Amino acid sequence: MQKEILITGNITSAFFDIEKPEESIWVKIETEEKVPMTVALFNPEGILCGNVTPGIGNFIREIYISKEVCTLTGLRHELLGGRYRLFFLPGGSLEEGGCPVKILVETDSRKSYPSYYCYRGESSGELSFDTFYDREERYYKGDFHGHTIFSDGHNNIEEAAEILADRKMDFMTFTEHNAIAYGESLPSCLLIPSLELTLPIGHMNIHGIKPDKLLYELLCMAEADSGKAAEKEGIGYDALWEGVTKFLSEEANLSLNHMFLTPWQFCKEDCDLTGLHTIEVICDPTYPDSPAANDKAEAFLDFLWNRGLHLYGIGGSDSHNRREEFYENSTEPSIYGDPSTYVYCRGLSVNNLIKGIKAGNCYVARYVELDISICQGRYLPGNEITVEEEIEYRVTVRNVVKPMYGVFWLNGGKLKEQLLTEGSEMSCQVYPNGDWWLRFGIYDENRHVICYVNPIYKSSKAQKPKPDFKILWEEFRLKNALHF
Repeated sequence: MQKEILITGNITSAFFDIEKPEESIWVKIETEEKVPMTVALFNPEGILCGNVTPGIGNFIREIYISKEVCTLTGLRHELLGGRYRLFFLPGGSLEEGGCPVKILVETDSRKSYPSYYCYRGESSGELSFDTFYDREERYYKGDFHGHTIFSDGHNNIEEAAEILADRKMDFMTFTEHNAIAYGESLPSCLLIPSLELTLPIGHMNIHGIKPDKLLYELLCMAEADSGKAAEKEGIGYDALWEGVTKFLSEEANLSLNHMFLTPWQFCKEDCDLTGLHTIEVICDPTYPDSPAANDKAEAFLDFLWNRGLHLYGIGGSDSHNRREEFYENSTEPSIYGDPSTYVYCRGLSVNNLIKGIKAGNCYVARYVELDISICQGRYLPGNEITVEEEIEYRVTVRNVVKPMYGVFWLNGGKLKEQLLTEGSEMSCQVYPNGDWWLRFGIYDENRHVICYVNPIYKSSKAQKPKPDFKILWEEFRLKNALHF
């Protein structure tokens, strides 16, 4: 079966009907256009059974599911007869006139692929989010933003696994653009099914997303919204963004990515921040413009805390490169785990990691690792202090490889600063009154943020800040006009 369609700027669908396959289904998407576009395949019951990114990257543009072999683009499931639906989700502006796409479908054909295109073991789609991969209570090291050849990264899954093992990572999230390789698994660390929702209005990482019917329903809603007012460019994107923040907020972690990094900055001015949990406060720090963008993200996060809105900071390498590839004028590679996010968990599982970052029980760092003791270990970063007491906060810093400065911040003001050396211990004792927040950070010799520890805090239950991004953003812009 073969058909051709034209994709325009909005979310659109295509359909095909097949008899129930006995052995396999194969779907290939072909386009000559180099466009950021994802295609999601749903079976007649509205269940996701695969996705491809035909316009970018080096991954195969096909989904193959059989009893013996399944590509990483697909999800093993019972093969059904009936009407299948393909959603086309452009992640950016298309050329005038749209993008022509060819769809090819075969049933009960036999295909073979290199190992890095196929399942290596248990599918992430079959992974229990409660399964423990380690039962120790400690900080676990990982990366909440990275790419492979499944979208526009340069490493295949086998090459990525080697890097992650070398860097002793406990967990990883491959956040492909509008796509999930549910078939991926890693021998050395836990893989959290995630994606980077990539739209013209901004980028959001969704950590801990399951292959259920909800995504289908959200895409249907966004497509219907596009159809109602197709003359308004991008209205379907708004519906999809708002649907994600409304319906996935409880189970997944929703994080704003590189929100100040041009040209991928966040620009949805009517955003309701209540559905979000985290902000990527350190992202891809070896990219030329990232240090300044990360500093701005840190300042914006502090600004939100001063307005009573509690979002937490996490980090992501956003690595697309092989370990030997460097950005122009950079002396360091953009590599998985730079920065790393350290999440405190009572055992390593997907659900525990998601709970940990949504509660702010984590810190983000380049180079260094920290030993953190707050009130002799009674509190973790992100904890609310419900009583008035003296706060004793101690941090020991390991792996100090270059000049750097530790700073304690109280309500956004500098409380204490210290030059760090290997094994430095830095501490403060405060007895704050009323509503307050306190955090620790580390900065390089150019004063760029290289470590962010989420605040501990005490807040009045009566505070009800209005999370209107447009108002907050304008206030932040005016307040920081001289700094950024």
